[in-house]
Amino acid sequence: MRITRISLITLLVISLIFFFQQNQDPGTLKQRLQQSLDSHFPRLQVPGVSLALITPHQHEITLTRGVANVHTGEALQPYHRFRLASISKHLTSVLALKLIEQTPLMLSDSATDYVDLGPLPDSEAITVEQLMANTAGLYDYINGDNDFFSRALDNPNKRWTLNEILSYAVEAGPDFAPGSDYSYSNTGFYVLGEVLENATGQPLSQLFEQFIGKPTGVHHVFPDDFSNAGIPVLDLAENERAYEYHRDAIGAAGNFVGQPLELARLGHQIYNGNLLSPAHTQALLKPTPFNEAYGLGTRLWNDYGVVHYGHTGTLSGYKSILVHIESVGVTMVVAANGYAKEGEHWWDLVNTLILDVVGHYDANLIREDTAA
Repeated sequence: MRITRISLITLLVISLIFFFQQNQDPGTLKQRLQQSLDSHFPRLQVPGVSLALITPHQHEITLTRGVANVHTGEALQPYHRFRLASISKHLTSVLALKLIEQTPLMLSDSATDYVDLGPLPDSEAITVEQLMANTAGLYDYINGDNDFFSRALDNPNKRWTLNEILSYAVEAGPDFAPGSDYSYSNTGFYVLGEVLENATGQPLSQLFEQFIGKPTGVHHVFPDDFSNAGIPVLDLAENERAYEYHRDAIGAAGNFVGQPLELARLGHQIYNGNLLSPAHTQALLKPTPFNEAYGLGTRLWNDYGVVHYGHTGTLSGYKSILVHIESVGVTMVVAANGYAKEGEHWWDLVNTLILDVVGHYDANLIREDTAA
């Protein structure tokens, strides 16, 4: 039987409609992600995992497995909050850029214009931009060889001061001269938070609500500057280490808490240029001269040919990641209230979910060397 030209066109249109509908359907993607989460969850051996995703068509997907509270066994729900750990660095950097747009603060300002860095060598040469890019050369008190954690764990309600945090950097000395190299530094982001507070006269929590929360409508992502075991965070997905020390011990480097869906909503607005100016949105994603995988408070990845960016978080038994997958316009958050028994199992889950998303929209974007 001969197929007419009209029939061929009709078949093509039907095929395109089917393809379009399949790739617009969040239910199909949700099923795919659920299968991957179910497959990987047992190997993680964590209390719970929460996933939230915003599609390029503004559909929202949430998935959870496991428990939200290791003490009560309460089932994990999308509304539960997680400690975001170092994703805080990304959020603080976004806040800094927003303040630069709306206040006299500038990237080139010296940190010492706003914060007394005491006897820290070359402190006047440290700029706001260097703090955000991890190029200020400040010794990392969290990952360094010192007594910080023993002191913090021995007194979980202790309120820390900037001078106490800086004492570790002063004692250890700088990693390098400001602006001459890259070194991941929690100290640098702690100082950045102090800079923002002193430059405006407002605490970080108020600044974030005023300049980020209100413009975006996101109110379930915030700096935790108050909690302890006696003053808990509402709806926190609680593990055994949830209140092991007061969060002002880590400050802007890691004290944010958030619902995964709200964080994904915020990320989606950031990466689609709805919050910052085009120049500042791009500034987040511009690699430093010394590390092509880090911008301004932003981790940059290109795995299996898939460009994505955002930040990771690891602290106090919480693991999280915020990513925007550029090629398909999807923003995703994965959070756990426990560390995977084997670290690679966490990344197996995250990478599988990213590839699920890309494969749903355009399998051609994935290189042939993709891992199984």
